[in-house]
Amino acid sequence: MLEILVIPKLPAFLQHYPGIELELSSSDRLVDVIREGFDCVVRVGTLKDSGLIARPLGKLSVINCASPDYLTRFGYPETLDDLGSHAVIHYAAMLGTRPQGFEFYNGSATQWIKTGGVLTVNSTETYQAACLAGLGIIQVPRVGVRDLLRAKKTD
Repeated sequence: MLEILVIPKLPAFLQHYPGIELELSSSDRLVDVIREGFDCVVRVGTLKDSGLIARPLGKLSVINCASPDYLTRFGYPETLDDLGSHAVIHYAAMLGTRPQGFEFYNGSATQWIKTGGVLTVNSTETYQAACLAGLGIIQVPRVGVRDLLRAKKTD
């Protein structure tokens, strides 16, 4: 997300604040902000219990994606319930904490759909690579896969 959401805004930011020096770290790992000396952290997702001050910066719409190869072999899920019979690639920032499914928001409430799958990864690059390899369906922020969607590498 750093490459897509932050880096394009840096030229204007640095022009507006010419005396500032930045160190940027891009990682899917949950950092210990205080112990590791971070001044500011931008995370995607829900903040777990924390003594830190957090402010929402916006909302990212998420979509489910699969490679054309996967969809040719297994078809498109027609309903949310169909996801239970599809291979789903799970994402967990910390391995060993596999999510139980995909999250959907219907306008008034959040709904979890229990999904199967044999693969859990802990980096966004690996998550997308596994999808492109036809290993299953992923759920990602739309902005994170916009170039893949344009190139028709995912659907």
